[in-house]
Amino acid sequence: MFGWIANRNRERIVERVYAEIVAQARQPAFYEQSGVPDTMEGRYEMMVLHVFLLLNRLRDADEKARDAAQAVCDHFFLEMDRAMREMGVGDLTVPKKMKKIAALYASRSQTYGDALSGEVDSRLAKALAKAIFDDETKLDAGEALATYVRTSVTTLASREPMDLIERAVVFADPMVAAGAR
Repeated sequence: MFGWIANRNRERIVERVYAEIVAQARQPAFYEQSGVPDTMEGRYEMMVLHVFLLLNRLRDADEKARDAAQAVCDHFFLEMDRAMREMGVGDLTVPKKMKKIAALYASRSQTYGDALSGEVDSRLAKALAKAIFDDETKLDAGEALATYVRTSVTTLASREPMDLIERAVVFADPMVAAGAR
């Protein structure tokens, strides 16, 4: 695994990619203009969405990019584990919570992937409204985020997979979601 770079650089590159995902997921426009709840759950959902967007882009790439995607995904779960421990979640409880987090991530990824592959934009809007706003009737907010997601998919697709890993992860401007509302 991870034959695309020397061992000493792996961690640095994965941490940089992860930091870029975190920075995007924490953009104030999502919370202040787009109405994403500025809660632990809202921020987690935005992290899941952005990890999904990158991994979705790298899914059909070459083996190097898929290895890098797996490393980023592994790092995401390590960071979730670390964050729970820092918040004081007990050692016996963390594995149970991590199973729930992993199941939630898998469910969201499947739902978002299915919705993106469909021709009906409302599927994605409904999925985002349910996941991010915990209310699938908030279709206006879901549609605004769906516009952002589709724009991010196009933006990510415009870059070579290894450019995203080795240079910079580039998502759409978060104001796309705010402007669509």
